[in-house]
Amino acid sequence: MRSQHRNPLESHFSNHKQLCHEGICLKDTYITSAVGESLAAANFDVRECQRVSEEDRLVTCNLALLYLSRKRVLGTEHPDTLSSMANLASTFWNQGRWKEAEELEVQVMETSLRVLGAEHPDTLTSMNNLSFTRKEQGRTAEAIELMETCAQLRTKILGAEHPYTLSSSTALMEWEKERLKVVDALPDCVESDGS
Repeated sequence: MRSQHRNPLESHFSNHKQLCHEGICLKDTYITSAVGESLAAANFDVRECQRVSEEDRLVTCNLALLYLSRKRVLGTEHPDTLSSMANLASTFWNQGRWKEAEELEVQVMETSLRVLGAEHPDTLTSMNNLSFTRKEQGRTAEAIELMETCAQLRTKILGAEHPYTLSSSTALMEWEKERLKVVDALPDCVESDGS
């Protein structure tokens, strides 16, 4: 199961009437075009919003603005900024936007490793989430390798019976089984082609 960071401030934004129009988010009043430029600078392609529901557009737009605001005010390495970035990545993941999700998740994981350390629970969550994204992209070997590290560290830090450890370990076992089934099926395919 993918883990998600949550912040009460994000639900505050989603409770107000908001619109996302032509790539510029509105909340009661127009936000300057600098926001649109900031979204573009952060590789937030507002055209991608057209593929999702209006509710998803609003959530995505608000999370992007929250992330950019925190980045500007708190800095890139602040835990709240990392949490906002992880939430935006999770939203992209839920929308099937694997490339955008991965880009943010890599940044979150690398920054978390550097700032918080490899054994911090938030770093482990970022590893877990990036593993799931890579698995969805068909990059199973990379996903398994990263999930192995995550599961080992979660076992060490959180304990073998912790729900997050169990979740990572279960995903790892399932992915390894899938990979073995594919490998086991390969000789059959080769033999049937040669007959």
